[in-house]
Amino acid sequence: FNRPLPIKNGSLDGVYANNALYLAASPRRTLRYIHDVLRPGGIFVMSNPKEGASPFAILREHLRMSRDYFSAARALGLFLAFLPFQIALKNRAGGEANFWSREKWEDVIQAARREGINFEAIAAEPAYAGQNIIFALRKT
Repeated sequence: FNRPLPIKNGSLDGVYANNALYLAASPRRTLRYIHDVLRPGGIFVMSNPKEGASPFAILREHLRMSRDYFSAARALGLFLAFLPFQIALKNRAGGEANFWSREKWEDVIQAARREGINFEAIAAEPAYAGQNIIFALRKT
């Protein structure tokens, strides 16, 4: 998100960013870029860890919800695959990470509106065992 992709303005119906926007050097600049590439009425959905997110709570919830589908060996494999993400979350991936509350993200979206980045909030819901926040925004 720190460099634009070669996408024509107004050419996309939707953009989805799962666990990515929190690493953007400038979330508002990234919102501007996403706004520009969306057509009017286009949808932007983002999910980001909330402030104080616990990766272990996410893992526990995934395991609880899918215990009928996982053997102990597969659960251990999932845990080991998830370990780098846990470490990155706890250590902020060696740099700045925007693990913000819902209110902070809403403030960023409001500030973006004042700069002409017009998104209408469709939804803001908890996800991933309550450790992430999903926002759905429509370009107006």
